[in-house]
Amino acid sequence: MATEQRVAVITGASQGIGAALVKAYRDRNYRIIAIPRSIQPADDDAILTVAGDIADRKTAERSMK
Repeated sequence: MATEQRVAVITGASQGIGAALVKAYRDRNYRIIAIPRSIQPADDDAILTVAGDIADRKTAERSMK
């Protein structure tokens, strides 16, 4: 049986609900694309942090490459 890696894209990931979602999804073994407005690199290799405003098309494009 093949296993697929699950990925969650979370905006507002640096604080509040966004930060809680990052933790909750990592606890469930998801890889994360975290999009906070300010960069706070993660110490977890399964979390890719892309700083910016998701409403900005360039941020959205950078986060999906």
